[in-house]
Amino acid sequence: MTTAIGWLASWIGGALFLSEPASDPSDGKRAVFSQAFERMRDGSSDRAWNYDCPYPRWEFLRYLVQERGVVLHGSNRRDIEVLEPLEQTDCSGKRIKAVFASRDGIWPMFFAIVDTADYRGSLRNGCWVVEMGHRAQRFYFFSVNEQMMAEGTWTEGMIYILPGKTFELTDRRVVRFDEWASREAVKPIAKLAVEPGDFPFLSHVAGHREGESMLKSWLWYKKRLRAT
Repeated sequence: MTTAIGWLASWIGGALFLSEPASDPSDGKRAVFSQAFERMRDGSSDRAWNYDCPYPRWEFLRYLVQERGVVLHGSNRRDIEVLEPLEQTDCSGKRIKAVFASRDGIWPMFFAIVDTADYRGSLRNGCWVVEMGHRAQRFYFFSVNEQMMAEGTWTEGMIYILPGKTFELTDRRVVRFDEWASREAVKPIAKLAVEPGDFPFLSHVAGHREGESMLKSWLWYKKRLRAT
């Protein structure tokens, strides 16, 4: 039954949403990222780390979550020294006082580059993990209020790289959001500045009508992308 649910969710995810972009996991690239992580960890967490790798930031971040046991938090704020638990709602609608993060290298970037200070209306997005036996697939969805899409809503932001030891999944089902929560305050290991051009799905953000159902936003997502 679990396998059948995974295959069905994978088919639906591929039909409606974006699939995880491929990248070359060569030994040479991993060696560059490993050395960069050691330099980053030895630096100060108070300043944005000077990213000097010849590969996109999202690939470096994906390496970190997959091989270094960290989680990521995206924010417009560039001066956070400690992330404190806040009362908020997780992806399943449950109230929890926690710090939220993800073990995905792309999804947190969206929260970093959307200009929340001037944002008006609903913001819809997600990174789903579908368990497929011994492997997992990821699907993405990004949509902003159509008025904000027309006006422009992007800014520079920050990715906070956090130790993962106090974080737990908010949902452990076969199909789930890649959302992790810590009930304890968390001090970043480092932080990495990002800008809209660093987000690999910048041209795949749709504009939805305020007040429409989430289901309609999902069903119309790729049609709206093709229309832009």
